[in-house]
Amino acid sequence: MVWRALAILLTLLCVCRAYPAAAQDSGQVCFDPGTTRLTPEGYVEVRRIAARIGAAVGPTHIVQRRPAGLGETLSLNDRRRYEIRLELRREGVDFGRMEVLEGGVEESDCLTVEIDRSRSFGGLWHYWGPYFASGDDAISADQRETMRSIVADYRPGETKYCIEAHTDTVGSVGANMDLSRRRAENIALELVRQGVRWEDTQVRWYGETRLARPTVDEVAEPLNRRSFVDVRRACAAGR
Repeated sequence: MVWRALAILLTLLCVCRAYPAAAQDSGQVCFDPGTTRLTPEGYVEVRRIAARIGAAVGPTHIVQRRPAGLGETLSLNDRRRYEIRLELRREGVDFGRMEVLEGGVEESDCLTVEIDRSRSFGGLWHYWGPYFASGDDAISADQRETMRSIVADYRPGETKYCIEAHTDTVGSVGANMDLSRRRAENIALELVRQGVRWEDTQVRWYGETRLARPTVDEVAEPLNRRSFVDVRRACAAGR
């Protein structure tokens, strides 16, 4: 019995070594040094990854980046991450299947892309942001760059951009309602500049009435100066 138990244990160990527990497939997408241009090999790798994603059930993880906090300038690898997202979308991968993991080193000219087969894929996606500076309705250059991702799959007349904007509690209720309106309209205008028809956008604004992080009056809370773009075939009725 002892020898039989040992044989079974050895068999299980061999199986575990042959089939790792982490059900992931990964690749390295490389860029020309110091730029956001994929190398020829990088484009080939994106196509290979896109083909593998088609057979996976989980999301795709784009890793090896420095987290960009609210108001910070995008790093080179942040910009590279968006290029990978755009190229994967051009290869037919839904944005909803792409997630960003923090970690890795900033100096590398290659980003790691992992296909996670351990979790299910829901199929819906949306875009949080941009966040705004206190009292401001302007969209920064970095924010305009990141918004390219939600225009890559635009189909006139079929894709609808449902935009919501909010404020914190600094200022009067009326002024904040107007500020959130300008923020929502500026997001729509930026989408139009990037090729979206105006009639395919819908804007809503809520001022300080729907705080993401509840505060007392006159508190400058960055999380409340948020916006949201839902990309769908039709916008839902106002909430």
